[in-house]
Amino acid sequence: MKISGKYIILLLVLSLVIGVAGCRNKDQEVGEQPPKIDENLGEENPINNEDEKDDEDHNESDNENRKPDRKKENIVLEDEQGTEVSIYDGDNRLTILTFWTEWSQEAKEQLMILENLHPLLQDEVHLLGIHATGFDTLTKDEVIDRIKSMELSYTLLIDEESEAQQTFFVGTFPTTVIVDSGGNVLLSLTSLVKEDQLLDEIEMILEEFLP
Repeated sequence: MKISGKYIILLLVLSLVIGVAGCRNKDQEVGEQPPKIDENLGEENPINNEDEKDDEDHNESDNENRKPDRKKENIVLEDEQGTEVSIYDGDNRLTILTFWTEWSQEAKEQLMILENLHPLLQDEVHLLGIHATGFDTLTKDEVIDRIKSMELSYTLLIDEESEAQQTFFVGTFPTTVIVDSGGNVLLSLTSLVKEDQLLDEIEMILEEFLP
């Protein structure tokens, strides 16, 4: 049976229309598919969490190791007469330690400031000047002569082995450290402290830390 050209053309057009419609439906099905959600998303990863916890514990341990012990063991040094003197006198007074060297003018000025305050503070505060011999160019004998020439009313000690300097982490001069009778560090000042400021600091410490 002969099929006319008109019918053939009509069949071709219908085939094209059906094909195009099918492609559109397929594209829509693909576009409408929701994205796959990882079932583990939002859940805690126990392996990673354990690693993070280990890191946190390690960091905390490092911080604790770096944290200085605020309570210091008693230190005994010699004065210019060769007499051994304990830094903490044990009479429930505050102790003010000022570290100095001959080459630091501000450190020597700090010694004179303490000399001016000594009459006012001697009933409540134990004053000590500590020469950082390991950081100075003077020999021990020269330090002794220098201390005698000062004629200060409070005691100056010689830290020949840098024991006190290392104990209180002293690297600049002057450094003034205030401790209680048990050796607990209450305040550390790493610059020149004038009379008024030092009196204010001592007053606050007496009110806050001592009964």
